[in-house]
Amino acid sequence: MVKKSWKRVVCMILVLAMTVAMSNPSVSQAAKKKAPKLSKKKVTLTVGKTVKLKVKNTKKKIKWSSSKKSVATVNKKGKVTAKKAGKATITAKIGKKKLKCKVTVKAKKATTKVTPKPSAKPTQKPSSAGTGQTEANNVIASIAYEDAQTLIVTLKKAQRLKSQNFVIKTKKYANGSYNRKVSIDKIKTEDNLTYKIFINDNYRIKYGEYVQVTVTDTTGVTSVKEALAAKIEEKETKSRYRILTSEEVNINIELSGYGYATILSVDLPKGLKYEYEVDSGNDDCLIITGKPTETGNFQKKIVYKDELGNKYTEKITWMLANENVIVADCDQTYHTYRNYTISGSNNFYVIGGSGNYTYNVISEGVTINEEDQNLGTTFDKAGTHKMTVEVADANNAELKTSFTWVANVAQARKLTVNVVDAKGEPIGEEVCELTATAKEEDSPYESYYWDSLYDISSFTVWAVDGFWDIKAAVDGYEYTLKNYEVKGSDKEVEIRMPVYKITVPETEGDFEYIDWHDGTEEKGSGTSFYAPIGTISYYSIEQKDFTNLTYRVTCTVSATAENVAVVTKSEETAICGAIGINTPVTLELTYPNCKYYKFIPTETGTYKFYSVSNLSNEVDTYGKLTDEELSFSLTDDDGNGNRQFKITKECEVGKTYYVGVCAYSNNHIGKSVSVKVEKVEETE
Repeated sequence: MVKKSWKRVVCMILVLAMTVAMSNPSVSQAAKKKAPKLSKKKVTLTVGKTVKLKVKNTKKKIKWSSSKKSVATVNKKGKVTAKKAGKATITAKIGKKKLKCKVTVKAKKATTKVTPKPSAKPTQKPSSAGTGQTEANNVIASIAYEDAQTLIVTLKKAQRLKSQNFVIKTKKYANGSYNRKVSIDKIKTEDNLTYKIFINDNYRIKYGEYVQVTVTDTTGVTSVKEALAAKIEEKETKSRYRILTSEEVNINIELSGYGYATILSVDLPKGLKYEYEVDSGNDDCLIITGKPTETGNFQKKIVYKDELGNKYTEKITWMLANENVIVADCDQTYHTYRNYTISGSNNFYVIGGSGNYTYNVISEGVTINEEDQNLGTTFDKAGTHKMTVEVADANNAELKTSFTWVANVAQARKLTVNVVDAKGEPIGEEVCELTATAKEEDSPYESYYWDSLYDISSFTVWAVDGFWDIKAAVDGYEYTLKNYEVKGSDKEVEIRMPVYKITVPETEGDFEYIDWHDGTEEKGSGTSFYAPIGTISYYSIEQKDFTNLTYRVTCTVSATAENVAVVTKSEETAICGAIGINTPVTLELTYPNCKYYKFIPTETGTYKFYSVSNLSNEVDTYGKLTDEELSFSLTDDDGNGNRQFKITKECEVGKTYYVGVCAYSNNHIGKSVSVKVEKVEETE
């Protein structure tokens, strides 16, 4: 009986304790709430291995960091990667609280790889990288190293791939592991066979590194190939310096490339010397100083290489003269001839004497414009033209020199391009844009006078002999006639676009100058435009006062039927709500129509209306302020170079104002900004 009474007392005490705990929420919550805890406080890894750290008992944002990134790195998800032997501390910061994990990284153990002897002769060729990998069924034909941020990957068969089909990893040593993944910015291909891979700016492939490329083809088959980052071909640049021997020389010659330069040879005129200077802010450079002790035209060069082993040659023409010696020179030039005489000109260079010169051309058809010192002539045929120009000092006729101007003239052919739609009907030049691109790379015409290499007037293209891509674009659709050969004579070319003409009835409004969009880009304008077979749905929005008028055209495009679009119209207010003082609203930008917010001041005074963005370097806004009666309109169109708009206005109490905002261009559609209103405090 006593035992039962004792048990009853104990139960009553427990019930009472639980009741007290439940009646005190702070105690209950404190008991439930646990402090954040790191999943590991100490870990040992081998180089190349990873471990995932987690923080328990928190939903707050975690900021990860490493005390020594050369030993171990950590990403924003807590994944730790061992880089080299050593020790590092990984810190997880939650608010003001810091949790730490000590990481010890050990080097890999050297292993001996034993390759069993095959019982029969292998039918597969070994990898070119000497790794022992086989290449049977490997879709990768070759890997070329263009520079520190560009790889050329050539496939064995053409197939359309995307960036995610490629994975690039590197390693420093032949016996190491490919544990450094390189981020790809974009890829580019013209034939779906040879791909140019552009690497993110944060990564560089160093000369001497091993590169591993993994390609997953369109069937899901994965292929791997390795290559050693090799030197690129020698790069040459040209420059010219005109110097009087009486002057002290102080010239900075910037050295391009990746990393510090190693000077291989420097050839300078007598009397000049150089000093190599490392500039952490810009390119490294050679500082040329001294006084030249000889006169004349000198062709010299500077040869150097960068940290990747890329070799560069800077070819310099030194024109050294004095008051008793004139030195002149001229570049070789390139022009096109289009079945009628055309003009060609080029700057030429003279130094020395008194600085005033007269000219005598010892060739027919050459003229001199003495005001800006240009050579000018006309060419009546293609070929190489050599012309001699004599230069004399205007104050001393005995002081003179001469030089030869070599002008290369290529024959241009006239291509008449007929652009038609899928039904063979002509597409007018007012809606169709034509461009032509020469396929030949490193053409001297491209280097000197690319603008004169071809001329597009209406649907006529002037082009020199060779292969060209001719592209026609109409209403957001493009078609390219690839590798069209121009040779021997004028030609007529037809480009048939796979598009059909759409007619827009004018029953619902005046559409003559309206632009149609599909949500991403413009797709024609006016009462007719072109589209391929299928269903189209385009729209156009006009803003009248505070109302958006949306016109939509829909049509199922057919190859046989008359394609007439159906037009619908809808109206909606452009006013999105109200805005108060120091109470910002956040919106997604549209273009070119504004979103408006109503503002009613509670007291008369000066107010500032402006936009704010965390991406101020990327988002460009246009602001507008008006009243209910549209009696005034203040705008800020970013004319001061600011990314965000700012409008200041004296506002009256009780009156209604509307602040509007939109993207400054369609490049910023959909990006978010905040709009704020502040009262400007008056100062005495």
